[in-house]
Amino acid sequence: MIGHNSITNQTFGVACWLIGLCLAVGSVAQAETAEEALKAVLEEGWGDSIKVVRVAEEHFAEAQRLAPGDVRVPLAMAWVQMKHRRYSTAEELIDKALKLDAQSLPAHRAKIFLLTLTKRNSNALTQMTTVAKSFPEIGSPQEAQVTETCRLMGRIFGYLEGPMLNSVGPNLLADAERKLTASLLSTRLEAFAKARLEVSKQFAGLSLDTEQTREEEKVAQKDQKESTSERLAEEKESIEANKAQLEEQASKATQEAQQAVGEIDAKVAPIDAGLTQINVQGAQIRNDLSSVQLDINRALAEAENAFNNEDPIREALWQREANRLRNIRLNLENQYRVLDAQAATLNQQKAALLNQRQAIATRYDAYMKQLGRQSTNLTLTARRVSRDLERNDKPATGNTSKTSNLSTRLIALTTYVEFPLDQERQRLLETLP
Repeated sequence: MIGHNSITNQTFGVACWLIGLCLAVGSVAQAETAEEALKAVLEEGWGDSIKVVRVAEEHFAEAQRLAPGDVRVPLAMAWVQMKHRRYSTAEELIDKALKLDAQSLPAHRAKIFLLTLTKRNSNALTQMTTVAKSFPEIGSPQEAQVTETCRLMGRIFGYLEGPMLNSVGPNLLADAERKLTASLLSTRLEAFAKARLEVSKQFAGLSLDTEQTREEEKVAQKDQKESTSERLAEEKESIEANKAQLEEQASKATQEAQQAVGEIDAKVAPIDAGLTQINVQGAQIRNDLSSVQLDINRALAEAENAFNNEDPIREALWQREANRLRNIRLNLENQYRVLDAQAATLNQQKAALLNQRQAIATRYDAYMKQLGRQSTNLTLTARRVSRDLERNDKPATGNTSKTSNLSTRLIALTTYVEFPLDQERQRLLETLP
């Protein structure tokens, strides 16, 4: 039993040693994995596509899990977020970095830059005065970083007192200047003042360029307005001439149509008179035919009556009378047929003339509609010319897309302050094995 316990104790000791060794090896592996994850954040998240941010976030989560107290972890992800213009997320990461290391100058510089970039200028001034008070003693290992921070603050201050002068109150700006001047000494104050002056000169030069460009654009606008005015005046004159021409064409077409219709009506009038006369004659012949037919019927009746009374002499007389009346009827019928043929000829002539009259009216209506459409188009064009003239009469301002772009550039933070993302990324990479 004693031997068995001894062996058991020895085995337990070896097991504990192995466990300890494994834990030690695991700790080293964890540190290496954290740095590799941090390096992956900065390398894989630096592409141009926004899709790489998701990949970087996965590496960031792993680095944060493995090294939760390392200020480089939130800073690395912040640089990636700023690279892809996700500024609100970047600022949250900067705040996390400052909680881990309140003296992190890269984090302070990024915070000041982001506050200014997102138009929280009063907060940016407060941040600068706070940072200036917390700088380490002159000659510390961080002096180069301090100088860089002073230069950034100088450019930011120059931006706020120049392009963004109206975005903060004069009292707040003066108070910040007083505090910064009191906090910054020697070469730090010199770096701040030099950077501030650089922005002031840059702003003055850009302001002058913008105003000169505006004046040049104003002159160009005046020349263009004069040219446009001449063109519109010519166009207006052309419209008036075209309107007058249309009115003349309409008047001429109306006169010609009226004349043509009048000539046709003049030809139709005698035809109507002839038809009226034929109708009168025809009516008379029809009356005569009716009367003759009655006489024929009466003569035939008398002949039949004489036949029935066996009076051949009287019957023969009435038969001759009936034949005579038949000849009269035949003559009247021939006269009526002649009149009917004459009427048919006249009606054909009248129908042809009326067709001509209708064709003239149809062509006239179509032509007048065409002139009406042209007149409507001229009216619309005249209204457009009037609007163009009204706009063209407004004084030249020099405000063009070119001056607008210059004005936008004049007040843009990145015109004067460019945050060195690539440099900060490289610095962080250099801290990794």
